[in-house]
Amino acid sequence: MRAFAFRFVATAFAVWCGLIVRPEVSHAAMPADLVELQMVDPSEAMDSDYGRATIDHAVKIVNASGSAACRAERKLDDAAISAKLRELFIRSATISAHYDRIIMQTPEYAEAFDLAIGRGAFETWQAYLKMADLKPYYALSRPMRLRDMIEDVAFTISKALVIERIDLKEPLSVLASGNGAMLAKSIEVETAVLEAMERWRKTHPALDLDKFDEIQLQVAMAKFKVIETPMRSPELKVWLTMGPHQFAPGAVTVFTSLCVGPQ
Repeated sequence: MRAFAFRFVATAFAVWCGLIVRPEVSHAAMPADLVELQMVDPSEAMDSDYGRATIDHAVKIVNASGSAACRAERKLDDAAISAKLRELFIRSATISAHYDRIIMQTPEYAEAFDLAIGRGAFETWQAYLKMADLKPYYALSRPMRLRDMIEDVAFTISKALVIERIDLKEPLSVLASGNGAMLAKSIEVETAVLEAMERWRKTHPALDLDKFDEIQLQVAMAKFKVIETPMRSPELKVWLTMGPHQFAPGAVTVFTSLCVGPQ
């Protein structure tokens, strides 16, 4: 929970600072290989422990919502519901990842990175990602990045369903619902990652990792800071017009097919 609080405060502080100090620095876009290093695979995310737990929890929500008689008539058992939800999550995550790749290779993202984290952070982060000695350390954060992808998708799907007033007993997103069991699993993932990283740090005392950790905690904020930069890339203008229905296409149809309809 302490790590969650730190990340929230750090992000909020970055936002506040960004509104006051804007670095006027011109950057080249991030190379594709460094972008790819930061991406995670949607199928891998959904096959992770947290991904499976998310789908299991979503199945429980579906079973507690809508018409049980309708699901019985359509022969929708837990396995069938799980398969439909997993497909929806992967589809939404794939779209999100596609636009993340586009965003991260624009000059606007480079400007937003420094705006969110601090002058020089974009160049520093790229230098870290290129360091062979740090690749094993960065790889340790992968379970947390998989979890973050899942949670982002759950939140997007939840928003699409709320817009259409789909009558779920609780949101799919743990951040939106505050579900204790799922929140505990989320914290468990983060705790395991932080403990593994701490053990690695102790075996590599010659490496100064404080700045790396500081930037890594705030990388996600850079994407949202893009909207505060002058838009030049056509792809970003398309991204800005997209809403939950575009990032989670078919979400309403899937839940309707699972006998969960509007209020």
